Amino acid sequence: MISDTTQDAPAIPATDQAASPAADRTDTEAPSSWRAPDTAMVRDMPVPSSSEMRTADIARTSTASRGARVERRSLVDGDDAQRLWELYEGCLGQIDDLSALNHVESHERVIRLFANQAVTKIVAYDEDDDPIGLGLVTNALEIVEDTTPAFFRARFPEHADGRIFYGMAILIAASRRGMSVFSKVYIDMWQFVAEHAGVLVFDCCKFNRDAFDVDSLVERIAAQFPGSTLQVIDQQTFWAAELPNPIS
Repeated sequence: MISDTTQDAPAIPATDQAASPAADRTDTEAPSSWRAPDTAMVRDMPVPSSSEMRTADIARTSTASRGARVERRSLVDGDDAQRLWELYEGCLGQIDDLSALNHVESHERVIRLFANQAVTKIVAYDEDDDPIGLGLVTNALEIVEDTTPAFFRARFPEHADGRIFYGMAILIAASRRGMSVFSKVYIDMWQFVAEHAGVLVFDCCKFNRDAFDVDSLVERIAAQFPGSTLQVIDQQTFWAAELPNPIS
């Protein structure tokens, strides 16, 4: 679902840097891979009450993930890109059985994506400097295949100056699933967008929404950002009609 074509949007790539400290304030359990188009969401829902926010206290960080560090990178190439490809392939290799839309791109296309500085790569590394998590986000909306940039710009005209960002992928190594590495990467993606006073758009398939209670997860994350809101802005539904007999 990723295009590597040149785009005209005013991209805001990350300079290679450590992630925002906000990324270390999370402890939210989540899936090992999350990239399945079905529902696009943006921050546009009322923030939960204080009592609801306590259930997602992002000041907690699990011991198992304290050794993980998160960096924002604008360019990943060479051996680093190959290591991220192996993470990508390992996370998405089984998802074709769970979602109607394709998610696994070719090695060549993904390597070009890693080299595209219009896409910010949020990378989590373990204590041995091996990549264990990856987030991809861009404001170059033309890069994201099977979406319509004009739809988002019409929906959010006040942010159409390059402050509409698309969360293209969140991938977490299976060995770190449920250890809050997901939260470190995901929170920093939201933080990156918030630093530009932007809108974050992303999508998720029904399987992940149901299996990991994604709706509640994103509500809890949105609640941590002052003044944020959240809403569903579109949905794609696949119907299947079994027809064992024709009309007589």
